[in-house]
Amino acid sequence: SDYSRFFFQQIAESFNLKDLLYEAYILVKHVRFSYADVREMNRSDRSAFLEFFTQELEEEKRAAKQHSNRR
Repeated sequence: SDYSRFFFQQIAESFNLKDLLYEAYILVKHVRFSYADVREMNRSDRSAFLEFFTQELEEEKRAAKQHSNRR
């Protein structure tokens, strides 16, 4: 029915919006982009910067673990 299709579309859009807002939150709070910069980015740019940030966190985690194992 049209109502179910509308309802499904609303749910899908709300999940997409929530994901977009979470990406913006991470990029603004932790990567220090301005919100205006994040809004100008396309999906692949945001994904790339989030991937770089994740890799950096993993490298820091490994370095901290290696440092603590040396003590």
